[in-house]
Amino acid sequence: MSHSPVGKKILVVEDDPSTCELLASSLALEGYSVDKATGSAQADQLLRGGDYTLVISDIYLDELTGLDLQRTLQDKSPGTKLILMTAHATLETAVRAVQEGAFDYLSKPFELEDLFRVVRRALEPARHTRAVARDPGETASLSSMIIGRSTAMADVYKRVARVAGTDSSVWISGESGTGKELVAQAIHKHSRRGVRPFVAINCGALAETLLESELFGHVKGAFTGAHTGRDGLFESAAEGTLFLDEITETALSFQVRLLRLLQEGEYRPVGSNVARKADVRILAASNLDVADCIREGKFREDLYYRLAAFTIHIPPLRERTEDLPLLVAHFLEQLSRTLGRAVSIAPSALKMLAAYDWPGNVRQLRNALEKLAILSPDAAIRNEDVEHWLDEIQWRMPESAGSEMPHSLTYLEKERIRKVLWQCQGNKSRAAALLGIDRSTLYRKMEAYGISQPSSSPSNPHRVGESP
Repeated sequence: MSHSPVGKKILVVEDDPSTCELLASSLALEGYSVDKATGSAQADQLLRGGDYTLVISDIYLDELTGLDLQRTLQDKSPGTKLILMTAHATLETAVRAVQEGAFDYLSKPFELEDLFRVVRRALEPARHTRAVARDPGETASLSSMIIGRSTAMADVYKRVARVAGTDSSVWISGESGTGKELVAQAIHKHSRRGVRPFVAINCGALAETLLESELFGHVKGAFTGAHTGRDGLFESAAEGTLFLDEITETALSFQVRLLRLLQEGEYRPVGSNVARKADVRILAASNLDVADCIREGKFREDLYYRLAAFTIHIPPLRERTEDLPLLVAHFLEQLSRTLGRAVSIAPSALKMLAAYDWPGNVRQLRNALEKLAILSPDAAIRNEDVEHWLDEIQWRMPESAGSEMPHSLTYLEKERIRKVLWQCQGNKSRAAALLGIDRSTLYRKMEAYGISQPSSSPSNPHRVGESP
Protein backbone atom coordinates (compact mmCIF):
# COMPACT_ATOMS: atom_id res chain seq x y z
CA MET A 1 0.00 0.00 0.00
CA SER A 2 1.27 3.44 -0.83
CA HIS A 3 1.53 6.18 1.77
CA SER A 4 0.93 9.81 0.98
CA PRO A 5 4.05 11.96 1.45
CA VAL A 6 1.90 14.96 2.45
CA GLY A 7 3.23 16.42 5.70
CA LYS A 8 6.41 14.33 5.58
CA LYS A 9 9.39 16.70 5.69
CA ILE A 10 12.82 15.28 4.87
CA LEU A 11 16.34 16.66 5.37
CA VAL A 12 19.14 15.33 3.13
CA VAL A 13 22.68 15.75 4.52
CA GLU A 14 25.48 14.92 2.07
CA ASP A 15 28.89 16.60 1.78
CA ASP A 16 29.10 15.98 -1.97
CA PRO A 17 27.02 18.80 -3.52
CA SER A 18 26.09 16.93 -6.70
CA THR A 19 24.94 13.83 -4.80
CA CYS A 20 23.07 16.02 -2.33
CA GLU A 21 21.24 17.77 -5.18
CA LEU A 22 20.42 14.48 -6.90
CA LEU A 23 18.92 12.94 -3.77
CA ALA A 24 16.95 16.05 -2.82
CA SER A 25 15.53 16.62 -6.30
CA SER A 26 14.64 12.94 -6.74
CA LEU A 27 12.75 12.86 -3.45
CA ALA A 28 11.02 16.11 -4.36
CA LEU A 29 9.80 14.50 -7.60
CA GLU A 30 8.29 11.75 -5.46
CA GLY A 31 6.19 14.40 -3.74
CA TYR A 32 8.17 14.91 -0.53
CA SER A 33 9.05 18.27 1.02
CA VAL A 34 12.86 18.25 1.07
CA ASP A 35 15.60 20.46 2.51
CA LYS A 36 19.30 19.82 1.94
CA ALA A 37 22.56 20.45 3.77
CA THR A 38 26.13 19.90 2.55
CA GLY A 39 27.75 19.84 5.97
CA SER A 40 27.10 19.13 9.64
CA ALA A 41 26.96 22.82 10.63
CA GLN A 42 24.29 23.59 8.03
CA ALA A 43 22.41 20.45 9.05
CA ASP A 44 22.48 21.45 12.72
CA GLN A 45 21.13 24.90 11.85
CA LEU A 46 18.26 23.45 9.82
CA LEU A 47 17.43 20.92 12.55
CA ARG A 48 17.15 23.70 15.09
CA GLY A 49 14.61 25.56 12.97
CA GLY A 50 12.72 22.76 11.24
CA ASP A 51 10.43 19.90 12.17
CA TYR A 52 11.65 16.91 10.14
CA THR A 53 10.02 13.51 9.94
CA LEU A 54 13.10 11.91 8.41
CA VAL A 55 16.80 12.74 7.99
CA ILE A 56 18.92 11.03 5.32
CA SER A 57 22.61 11.54 6.01
CA ASP A 58 26.00 10.27 4.89
CA ILE A 59 27.92 8.71 7.78
CA TYR A 60 31.18 10.49 6.98
CA LEU A 61 30.61 14.25 6.65
CA ASP A 62 33.27 16.64 7.97
CA GLU A 63 34.45 16.98 11.56
CA LEU A 64 31.20 15.32 12.61
CA THR A 65 29.56 12.14 11.38
CA GLY A 66 26.05 10.94 10.70
CA LEU A 67 26.21 9.09 14.03
CA ASP A 68 26.90 12.39 15.77
CA LEU A 69 23.83 13.69 13.98
CA GLN A 70 21.84 10.77 15.38
CA ARG A 71 22.78 11.76 18.93
CA THR A 72 21.65 15.32 18.18
CA LEU A 73 18.32 13.99 16.96
CA GLN A 74 17.86 11.88 20.08
CA ASP A 75 18.30 15.00 22.22
CA LYS A 76 16.36 17.52 20.16
CA SER A 77 13.92 15.52 18.05
CA PRO A 78 13.55 11.93 19.29
CA GLY A 79 10.63 11.30 16.93
CA THR A 80 12.70 11.95 13.80
CA LYS A 81 13.99 8.86 11.99
CA LEU A 82 17.46 8.64 10.45
CA ILE A 83 18.66 6.76 7.38
CA LEU A 84 22.44 6.62 7.05
CA MET A 85 24.44 6.24 3.82
CA THR A 86 28.02 5.08 3.48
CA ALA A 87 30.48 3.97 0.84
CA HIS A 88 32.33 1.96 3.50
CA ALA A 89 29.62 -0.39 4.75
CA THR A 90 30.68 -2.99 7.29
CA LEU A 91 28.86 -5.16 9.79
CA GLU A 92 30.26 -3.09 12.63
CA THR A 93 29.05 0.27 11.30
CA ALA A 94 25.64 -1.18 10.47
CA VAL A 95 25.19 -2.65 13.95
CA ARG A 96 26.38 0.55 15.58
CA ALA A 97 24.04 2.65 13.45
CA VAL A 98 20.99 0.66 14.47
CA GLN A 99 22.13 0.43 18.11
CA GLU A 100 22.30 4.19 18.28
CA GLY A 101 18.81 4.53 16.86
CA ALA A 102 19.19 4.80 13.09
CA PHE A 103 16.25 3.35 11.18
CA ASP A 104 18.39 1.80 8.44
CA TYR A 105 21.42 2.43 6.31
CA LEU A 106 22.23 2.24 2.62
CA SER A 107 25.53 1.09 1.21
CA LYS A 108 26.82 3.16 -1.71
CA PRO A 109 26.44 2.77 -4.58
CA PHE A 110 22.69 2.26 -4.45
CA GLU A 111 19.84 2.83 -6.85
CA LEU A 112 17.24 5.53 -6.31
CA GLU A 113 14.54 2.87 -6.19
CA ASP A 114 16.28 1.39 -3.14
CA LEU A 115 16.21 4.78 -1.44
CA PHE A 116 12.53 5.32 -2.23
CA ARG A 117 11.65 1.91 -0.80
CA VAL A 118 13.53 2.55 2.47
CA VAL A 119 12.03 6.03 2.77
CA ARG A 120 8.50 4.68 2.34
CA ARG A 121 9.21 2.06 5.00
CA ALA A 122 10.66 4.64 7.38
CA LEU A 123 7.57 6.81 7.06
CA GLU A 124 5.20 3.94 7.82
CA PRO A 125 3.85 3.54 11.36
CA ALA A 126 6.40 1.63 13.46
CA ARG A 127 5.76 -2.10 13.61
CA HIS A 128 9.04 -3.15 15.17
CA THR A 129 8.82 -2.75 18.93
CA ARG A 130 10.34 -4.13 22.07
CA ALA A 131 8.25 -5.72 24.79
CA VAL A 132 5.34 -3.55 25.84
CA ALA A 133 3.47 -4.10 29.08
CA ARG A 134 -0.19 -4.36 28.14
CA ASP A 135 -3.14 -3.92 30.43
CA PRO A 136 -5.03 -7.22 30.95
CA GLY A 137 -8.20 -5.38 29.99
CA GLU A 138 -6.86 -5.03 26.44
CA THR A 139 -7.86 -8.58 25.55
CA ALA A 140 -11.44 -7.68 24.71
CA SER A 141 -10.52 -4.63 22.65
CA LEU A 142 -7.86 -6.63 20.81
CA SER A 143 -10.29 -9.39 19.90
CA SER A 144 -12.82 -6.84 18.71
CA MET A 145 -10.33 -5.59 16.12
CA ILE A 146 -10.48 -8.91 14.27
CA ILE A 147 -13.88 -8.51 12.67
CA GLY A 148 -15.90 -10.74 10.39
CA ARG A 149 -18.73 -13.23 10.32
CA SER A 150 -17.92 -14.92 7.03
CA THR A 151 -17.21 -18.62 6.85
CA ALA A 152 -13.55 -17.88 6.12
CA MET A 153 -13.15 -15.74 9.25
CA ALA A 154 -15.07 -18.23 11.37
CA ASP A 155 -12.41 -20.77 10.43
CA VAL A 156 -9.69 -18.33 11.53
CA TYR A 157 -11.39 -17.84 14.90
CA LYS A 158 -11.68 -21.58 15.47
CA ARG A 159 -8.05 -22.18 14.61
CA VAL A 160 -6.94 -19.39 16.95
CA ALA A 161 -9.03 -20.87 19.76
CA ARG A 162 -7.63 -24.36 19.22
CA VAL A 163 -3.96 -23.39 19.12
CA ALA A 164 -3.91 -20.59 21.71
CA GLY A 165 -3.83 -22.93 24.68
CA THR A 166 -0.81 -24.81 23.37
CA ASP A 167 2.84 -23.85 23.06
CA SER A 168 3.03 -24.82 19.39
CA SER A 169 4.68 -22.60 16.83
CA VAL A 170 2.19 -21.09 14.40
CA TRP A 171 2.65 -20.00 10.79
CA ILE A 172 0.26 -17.17 9.85
CA SER A 173 -0.14 -16.51 6.15
CA GLY A 174 -2.06 -13.80 4.31
CA GLU A 175 -1.62 -10.81 2.07
CA SER A 176 -0.32 -7.50 3.36
CA GLY A 177 -2.94 -5.68 5.39
CA THR A 178 -5.07 -8.69 6.30
CA GLY A 179 -4.26 -8.50 10.01
CA LYS A 180 -1.60 -11.13 10.63
CA GLU A 181 -0.16 -9.33 13.65
CA LEU A 182 -3.63 -8.96 15.19
CA VAL A 183 -4.12 -12.71 14.89
CA ALA A 184 -0.72 -13.27 16.51
CA GLN A 185 -1.66 -10.96 19.37
CA ALA A 186 -4.95 -12.79 19.82
CA ILE A 187 -3.13 -16.14 20.04
CA HIS A 188 -0.77 -14.69 22.64
CA LYS A 189 -3.48 -13.03 24.72
CA HIS A 190 -5.52 -16.21 24.92
CA SER A 191 -2.54 -18.36 25.90
CA ARG A 192 -0.95 -19.12 29.26
CA ARG A 193 1.74 -16.64 28.25
CA GLY A 194 -0.80 -13.84 27.89
CA VAL A 195 0.41 -11.95 30.97
CA ARG A 196 3.99 -12.05 29.71
CA PRO A 197 5.50 -9.87 26.92
CA PHE A 198 4.38 -9.96 23.31
CA VAL A 199 7.24 -8.78 21.11
CA ALA A 200 6.83 -8.19 17.37
CA ILE A 201 9.54 -7.60 14.81
CA ASN A 202 9.21 -7.02 11.09
CA CYS A 203 12.11 -9.06 9.73
CA GLY A 204 11.89 -7.25 6.40
CA ALA A 205 12.44 -3.87 8.08
CA LEU A 206 16.03 -4.61 9.15
CA ALA A 207 19.18 -5.10 7.16
CA GLU A 208 20.03 -8.79 7.05
CA THR A 209 23.34 -8.30 8.86
CA LEU A 210 21.61 -6.64 11.81
CA LEU A 211 18.83 -9.13 12.43
CA GLU A 212 20.87 -11.61 14.47
CA SER A 213 22.14 -8.92 16.84
CA GLU A 214 18.64 -7.51 17.23
CA LEU A 215 17.07 -10.88 18.03
CA PHE A 216 19.86 -12.67 19.91
CA GLY A 217 21.63 -9.68 21.46
CA HIS A 218 25.41 -9.33 21.77
CA VAL A 219 28.10 -9.28 24.43
CA LYS A 220 30.55 -6.51 25.24
CA GLY A 221 33.35 -6.42 22.69
CA ALA A 222 31.52 -8.57 20.15
CA PHE A 223 32.38 -6.00 17.49
CA THR A 224 33.89 -2.55 17.20
CA GLY A 225 31.80 -0.11 19.21
CA ALA A 226 30.10 -2.75 21.38
CA HIS A 227 31.13 -1.07 24.65
CA THR A 228 28.40 -2.82 26.58
CA GLY A 229 26.38 -5.98 26.17
CA ARG A 230 22.80 -5.83 24.99
CA ASP A 231 19.92 -8.24 25.35
CA GLY A 232 18.04 -9.20 22.21
CA LEU A 233 14.35 -9.60 21.58
CA PHE A 234 14.44 -13.26 22.62
CA GLU A 235 15.45 -12.06 26.08
CA SER A 236 12.79 -9.33 26.03
CA ALA A 237 10.15 -11.91 25.17
CA ALA A 238 11.21 -14.38 27.90
CA GLU A 239 8.25 -16.58 28.91
CA GLY A 240 6.17 -14.69 26.38
CA THR A 241 5.67 -14.67 22.62
CA LEU A 242 7.90 -13.50 19.77
CA PHE A 243 6.18 -12.66 16.48
CA LEU A 244 8.46 -12.83 13.42
CA ASP A 245 6.70 -11.02 10.59
CA GLU A 246 7.91 -11.28 6.97
CA ILE A 247 10.07 -14.25 8.01
CA THR A 248 10.55 -15.28 4.36
CA GLU A 249 12.66 -12.15 3.79
CA THR A 250 15.46 -13.36 6.06
CA ALA A 251 18.85 -14.59 4.89
CA LEU A 252 19.55 -18.33 4.71
CA SER A 253 22.37 -17.96 7.26
CA PHE A 254 19.93 -16.51 9.77
CA GLN A 255 17.44 -19.27 9.02
CA VAL A 256 20.06 -21.88 9.97
CA ARG A 257 20.59 -20.21 13.35
CA LEU A 258 16.86 -19.91 14.00
CA LEU A 259 16.39 -23.58 13.13
CA ARG A 260 19.09 -24.54 15.63
CA LEU A 261 17.35 -22.51 18.32
CA LEU A 262 14.04 -24.24 17.64
CA GLN A 263 15.72 -27.66 17.76
CA GLU A 264 17.86 -27.12 20.85
CA GLY A 265 15.80 -24.55 22.76
CA GLU A 266 18.81 -22.28 23.28
CA TYR A 267 20.82 -19.59 21.52
CA ARG A 268 24.04 -17.65 21.80
CA PRO A 269 24.27 -13.85 21.71
CA VAL A 270 26.57 -12.47 19.03
CA GLY A 271 30.17 -12.83 20.23
CA SER A 272 29.32 -15.21 23.09
CA ASN A 273 30.21 -18.86 23.61
CA VAL A 274 27.67 -19.25 26.41
CA ALA A 275 24.25 -20.58 25.46
CA ARG A 276 21.07 -19.12 26.91
CA LYS A 277 17.78 -20.93 27.29
CA ALA A 278 14.97 -19.67 25.08
CA ASP A 279 11.60 -20.02 26.78
CA VAL A 280 9.75 -18.17 24.04
CA ARG A 281 6.81 -19.11 21.87
CA ILE A 282 7.46 -18.37 18.21
CA LEU A 283 4.76 -17.13 15.85
CA ALA A 284 5.85 -16.46 12.25
CA ALA A 285 4.12 -14.81 9.32
CA SER A 286 4.62 -14.06 5.65
CA ASN A 287 2.63 -12.47 2.85
CA LEU A 288 4.52 -14.55 0.27
CA ASP A 289 3.76 -18.03 -1.01
CA VAL A 290 6.13 -20.10 1.11
CA ALA A 291 6.03 -22.98 -1.38
CA ASP A 292 7.46 -20.66 -4.03
CA CYS A 293 10.13 -19.42 -1.60
CA ILE A 294 11.17 -22.99 -0.80
CA ARG A 295 11.20 -24.01 -4.46
CA GLU A 296 13.36 -21.00 -5.35
CA GLY A 297 15.82 -21.79 -2.56
CA LYS A 298 15.03 -18.64 -0.58
CA PHE A 299 13.55 -20.36 2.45
CA ARG A 300 14.55 -23.59 4.20
CA GLU A 301 11.94 -26.32 4.05
CA ASP A 302 13.01 -27.82 7.39
CA LEU A 303 12.64 -24.43 9.09
CA TYR A 304 9.17 -24.02 7.63
CA TYR A 305 8.02 -27.34 9.08
CA ARG A 306 9.45 -26.35 12.47
CA LEU A 307 7.61 -23.02 12.42
CA ALA A 308 4.45 -24.40 10.86
CA ALA A 309 3.45 -26.94 13.52
CA PHE A 310 0.08 -25.24 13.08
CA THR A 311 -1.01 -22.92 10.27
CA ILE A 312 -3.58 -20.16 10.01
CA HIS A 313 -4.41 -18.46 6.71
CA ILE A 314 -6.14 -15.08 6.77
CA PRO A 315 -8.26 -14.56 3.66
CA PRO A 316 -7.97 -11.33 1.65
CA LEU A 317 -10.82 -8.87 1.97
CA ARG A 318 -11.95 -9.46 -1.62
CA GLU A 319 -12.75 -13.08 -0.67
CA ARG A 320 -14.95 -12.08 2.26
CA THR A 321 -16.80 -9.04 1.02
CA GLU A 322 -19.77 -9.99 3.19
CA ASP A 323 -17.64 -8.78 6.12
CA LEU A 324 -17.10 -5.35 4.60
CA PRO A 325 -20.25 -3.71 6.10
CA LEU A 326 -19.20 -4.90 9.56
CA LEU A 327 -15.68 -3.58 9.08
CA VAL A 328 -16.96 -0.27 7.76
CA ALA A 329 -19.34 0.13 10.71
CA HIS A 330 -16.53 -0.65 13.15
CA PHE A 331 -14.10 1.81 11.56
CA LEU A 332 -16.73 4.56 11.28
CA GLU A 333 -17.47 4.17 14.99
CA GLN A 334 -13.76 4.53 15.72
CA LEU A 335 -13.47 7.55 13.43
CA SER A 336 -16.51 9.20 15.02
CA ARG A 337 -14.74 9.09 18.39
CA THR A 338 -11.41 10.21 16.95
CA LEU A 339 -12.79 13.07 14.85
CA GLY A 340 -15.39 14.16 17.39
CA ARG A 341 -18.30 14.02 14.94
CA ALA A 342 -20.67 11.31 13.76
CA VAL A 343 -19.37 9.74 10.54
CA SER A 344 -21.85 7.99 8.24
CA ILE A 345 -21.90 6.39 4.80
CA ALA A 346 -24.65 6.16 2.18
CA PRO A 347 -25.78 2.59 1.32
CA SER A 348 -24.97 3.16 -2.36
CA ALA A 349 -21.46 4.37 -1.43
CA LEU A 350 -21.00 1.23 0.66
CA LYS A 351 -21.91 -0.89 -2.38
CA MET A 352 -19.26 0.91 -4.41
CA LEU A 353 -16.65 0.11 -1.77
CA ALA A 354 -17.73 -3.54 -1.84
CA ALA A 355 -17.10 -3.65 -5.62
CA TYR A 356 -13.45 -2.63 -5.20
CA ASP A 357 -10.89 -5.45 -4.93
CA TRP A 358 -8.91 -3.96 -1.97
CA PRO A 359 -5.31 -4.96 -2.76
CA GLY A 360 -4.27 -3.42 0.58
CA ASN A 361 -7.01 -5.34 2.40
CA VAL A 362 -8.39 -4.25 5.79
CA ARG A 363 -5.57 -1.75 6.40
CA GLN A 364 -6.34 -0.01 3.11
CA LEU A 365 -10.06 0.07 3.95
CA ARG A 366 -9.38 1.73 7.30
CA ASN A 367 -7.13 4.36 5.72
CA ALA A 368 -9.60 5.02 2.88
CA LEU A 369 -12.50 5.59 5.29
CA GLU A 370 -10.41 7.95 7.39
CA LYS A 371 -9.52 10.03 4.35
CA LEU A 372 -13.12 10.08 3.11
CA ALA A 373 -14.42 11.09 6.54
CA ILE A 374 -11.92 13.92 6.90
CA LEU A 375 -12.60 15.31 3.42
CA SER A 376 -16.38 15.28 3.83
CA PRO A 377 -17.63 18.65 5.17
CA ASP A 378 -20.47 17.01 7.12
CA ALA A 379 -18.73 13.63 7.76
CA ALA A 380 -21.28 11.91 5.50
CA ILE A 381 -19.58 9.72 2.87
CA ARG A 382 -21.52 9.78 -0.42
CA ASN A 383 -21.23 8.24 -3.89
CA GLU A 384 -19.29 11.12 -5.35
CA ASP A 385 -16.76 10.94 -2.50
CA VAL A 386 -16.04 7.28 -3.19
CA GLU A 387 -15.90 7.89 -6.96
CA HIS A 388 -13.34 10.66 -6.47
CA TRP A 389 -11.24 8.43 -4.18
CA LEU A 390 -11.29 5.60 -6.72
CA ASP A 391 -10.16 8.00 -9.44
CA GLU A 392 -7.32 9.23 -7.23
CA ILE A 393 -5.90 5.78 -6.60
CA GLN A 394 -6.42 4.64 -10.22
CA TRP A 395 -8.89 1.85 -9.50
CA ARG A 396 -7.51 -1.63 -9.98
CA MET A 397 -10.63 -3.32 -11.32
CA PRO A 398 -11.66 -6.75 -10.05
CA GLU A 399 -11.57 -9.43 -12.72
CA SER A 400 -15.32 -9.79 -12.36
CA ALA A 401 -15.75 -6.22 -13.53
CA GLY A 402 -13.57 -6.71 -16.59
CA SER A 403 -16.42 -8.00 -18.76
CA GLU A 404 -18.58 -5.01 -17.85
CA MET A 405 -15.97 -2.31 -18.44
CA PRO A 406 -13.38 -3.70 -20.87
CA HIS A 407 -12.62 -0.30 -22.37
CA SER A 408 -12.31 1.83 -19.23
CA LEU A 409 -9.50 4.38 -19.27
CA THR A 410 -7.97 2.79 -16.20
CA TYR A 411 -7.82 -0.65 -17.82
CA LEU A 412 -6.40 0.69 -21.08
CA GLU A 413 -3.74 2.77 -19.34
CA LYS A 414 -2.67 -0.17 -17.18
CA GLU A 415 -2.29 -2.44 -20.20
CA ARG A 416 -0.45 0.28 -22.13
CA ILE A 417 2.12 0.70 -19.33
CA ARG A 418 2.64 -3.06 -19.11
CA LYS A 419 3.21 -3.32 -22.85
CA VAL A 420 5.67 -0.43 -23.01
CA LEU A 421 7.65 -1.74 -20.03
CA TRP A 422 7.90 -5.12 -21.74
CA GLN A 423 9.02 -3.51 -25.00
CA CYS A 424 11.69 -1.53 -23.11
CA GLN A 425 12.82 -4.63 -21.20
CA GLY A 426 12.03 -2.93 -17.91
CA ASN A 427 14.05 0.25 -18.59
CA LYS A 428 11.85 2.80 -16.84
CA SER A 429 13.56 5.88 -18.29
CA ARG A 430 12.86 4.72 -21.85
CA ALA A 431 9.36 3.58 -20.94
CA ALA A 432 8.52 6.93 -19.34
CA ALA A 433 9.81 8.77 -22.43
CA LEU A 434 7.68 6.64 -24.77
CA LEU A 435 4.63 7.15 -22.55
CA GLY A 436 5.21 10.91 -22.37
CA ILE A 437 5.47 11.03 -18.58
CA ASP A 438 8.33 11.46 -16.12
CA ARG A 439 9.86 8.58 -14.12
CA SER A 440 8.25 9.53 -10.81
CA THR A 441 4.81 9.49 -12.43
CA LEU A 442 5.56 6.10 -13.94
CA TYR A 443 6.60 4.72 -10.53
CA ARG A 444 3.37 5.96 -8.94
CA LYS A 445 1.23 4.47 -11.70
CA MET A 446 3.06 1.13 -11.48
CA GLU A 447 2.45 1.02 -7.75
CA ALA A 448 -1.22 2.01 -8.10
CA TYR A 449 -1.85 -0.64 -10.75
CA GLY A 450 0.20 -3.33 -9.01
CA ILE A 451 2.60 -3.63 -11.96
CA SER A 452 5.85 -5.33 -11.04
CA GLN A 453 9.13 -4.88 -12.89
CA PRO A 454 9.57 -7.39 -15.73
CA SER A 455 11.97 -10.21 -14.86
CA SER A 456 14.03 -9.34 -17.92
CA SER A 457 14.58 -5.78 -16.73
CA PRO A 458 18.21 -4.66 -16.60
CA SER A 459 19.48 -2.90 -13.52
CA ASN A 460 19.17 0.86 -13.32
CA PRO A 461 22.27 2.32 -15.01
CA HIS A 462 22.40 5.27 -12.64
CA ARG A 463 23.43 4.39 -9.10
CA VAL A 464 23.83 6.92 -6.31
CA GLY A 465 27.39 7.11 -5.02
CA GLU A 466 28.91 5.30 -7.99
CA SER A 467 31.69 6.95 -9.91
CA PRO A 468 30.77 7.75 -13.57
